[in-house]
Amino acid sequence: MSLTLLLALACAPTTNVIGGDEGADTANTGDTQDTGANIGDTDTGDTQDTSPPKDVSEGEYVGTMTGTQASDWQTLDCSGDATVSVDADGAITGTLSCAFDTGGWGGWSYDGDVAGAEMDGDVTASWTVDLGYGNPYVAEGVGTYADGAMTIDFEYDMGNYGMFTGTVELERQ
Repeated sequence: MSLTLLLALACAPTTNVIGGDEGADTANTGDTQDTGANIGDTDTGDTQDTSPPKDVSEGEYVGTMTGTQASDWQTLDCSGDATVSVDADGAITGTLSCAFDTGGWGGWSYDGDVAGAEMDGDVTASWTVDLGYGNPYVAEGVGTYADGAMTIDFEYDMGNYGMFTGTVELERQ
């Protein structure tokens, strides 16, 4: 009987305590992948991290853009569409358009690609507009993301032509 008891104890699963006091994290013997994320729980031996992702903004967004080009001689307003995608790493890509309606003498629009990043609610982006005159305009933007909505404010100093400021408001689809 003592031999049977000795064999039963030798074959019983063991648990090691990692870290020490009350509510200590436990891990199965041989588990080398414990991240400590399960403090107070018994480790099941899984090596997958089940904590929520850091970046929750991933998806497709659509919205509008409004802007103003202000100079010493005139102020013109524009508006248009905005479409961006945010990938799992927080990289932003898409297109923005802001059309000026100047009344009887026609109009034009600033159309271009946007690229940037979102991390923990902070957004940075660059909007590149090529009007075909050589050097494209690159407006820098900063903004925020929260609860499925993203806002980015852009600004570009156009030298003798004034200052362009614009706001993009997007919602996740």
